[in-house]
Parts: sequence; structure tokens; C-alpha cells
Amino acid sequence: MTTNGKLTKEQLDNLGNAFLRTWEAIGGDVLQCMEQQGEDPVVKRDDVIEMCMDHVRNYGQIKDKEILAWLDTAGYALIMRTAKPYFKFARYGW
Repeated sequence: MTTNGKLTKEQLDNLGNAFLRTWEAIGGDVLQCMEQQGEDPVVKRDDVIEMCMDHVRNYGQIKDKEILAWLDTAGYALIMRTAKPYFKFARYGW
């Protein structure tokens, strides 16, 4: 992390990849559960990111303590803005 509390480009990429790994881990279960509840298994990008926020520590394989510290202090809006470029589609589903 830089001295101003911001993540470096490498750390941002590591965090973005952690979010993608998290969706890879939970996405199928989320979509399957939606189907079982009779819902259309399609999730908006912002909802995907929000779900990943809740689980990125478990499934993202983040080893960088500075990234973990940043997640503790960044706040919802900043994390959403940071993760959004890594999710290329407006909707995720099957």
C-alpha cells in the first residue's frame, strides 16, 4: 500500500482477481438456489460484487495483509467502485 493509504496497481489487480475467484466459488450455488426458488438465475453486476464483498475473505485467497487492512477501512462505496472494473458484464447468470 502506498503511504497515502491507497492500493498499488498490483494490489488492485490482486484484489480484483480475489473478487473474481470469489464469484467463481459462490456463483454457481447462488444461481442454483435462485432456480430452486423459481427465480430467473440472473444477477446484476452490483449485486454480484456485493455478494463477493461478504465472502472475499473466505474464497478470495488474499494473502496481502495491506489489502485486508484496506478492505476493513475502505467502505462500501469505495469497494464497489474498485471491484466494478473487474466484472465486465452487466448481468451474471445462466
